[in-house]
Amino acid sequence: MIIRNCSASCKDIALFLIFSYLIDFLLLPALFRADFSVPAVLLGVNLVKIAVLWIMLSRGSYREKPNSTRPRLWAAATASALSYLFIFIMNLAAASLSDIQTGPVFSRPDSVSGLILVICLTIAAVQVEELFYRKILLQGLKRMGASGPAAVIAAALLFSLGHVYAGLPGIIFSLLSGVILGWLYLFSGKLRYPILVHLGYNFSALLFSGYLGM
Repeated sequence: MIIRNCSASCKDIALFLIFSYLIDFLLLPALFRADFSVPAVLLGVNLVKIAVLWIMLSRGSYREKPNSTRPRLWAAATASALSYLFIFIMNLAAASLSDIQTGPVFSRPDSVSGLILVICLTIAAVQVEELFYRKILLQGLKRMGASGPAAVIAAALLFSLGHVYAGLPGIIFSLLSGVILGWLYLFSGKLRYPILVHLGYNFSALLFSGYLGM
């Protein structure tokens, strides 16, 4: 069913994955060898990806149709708070099991401008992940005939593959987080809720990893 119904959504998914992997595996290593600032390079790359994603969204029919069964604001806010709590607790468990080699981008900034750069990078990276994995990929799979749960799990699996650097515990954590964020998107019908939860978690991670001197 999914293959038979593959249309613009399928092409968008395939094209962005190819584009993203070409940048990550070919362009980024070359830029890093040129001794550019790692956070600045990653921020620039993510801003390019955001631009490409918005172009895809602007020419595709990714708008959610009005749905009278969508939850009220308080229900969506409560679901978001619980989602953040689940993700945060899972991260603590994953961190205790995983020896993650984060590299220079995760070292504590030595200036205010460096901290601002890292914060901007964090926001941009979350935007890329949520626009693609939840908006284009998850919704695209549904348009191709996948059920809601199947689309959520498939999008979460691909999301987890982008976190192989964190080892097996990190992959499992990303998979479970992807499921929670995907469910939250389907439940609320709005992308802003998984974006806020994802940002909240990432900034919590920054605090606990020593960005702000903790």
